Amino acid sequence: MEAEQRIRRSDYPPEVVEILLQAFNETWETIGHTFTSQADIDDARDRLARIILAYASDGTTDLAAIKSTAVLVMQLNFPAITFKK
Repeated sequence: MEAEQRIRRSDYPPEVVEILLQAFNETWETIGHTFTSQADIDDARDRLARIILAYASDGTTDLAAIKSTAVLVMQLNFPAITFKK
């Protein structure tokens, strides 16, 4: 759970951290099944946390916007991503 800890340790106010964690978890729920090995899972989760933190650095706290941007950037990093319905 290092990726989630990265978000928890960020300098954002607690209410923003909660939004970021929700975005992380909901995005992972959608794409996480794509990754099978533990190394791939750890790498993808770390990248997802970094993407969410980077996007939020401009002050964005809109959950839907954070999630959609995170998915798009993850697709650029991992073209084989599939989506869970």
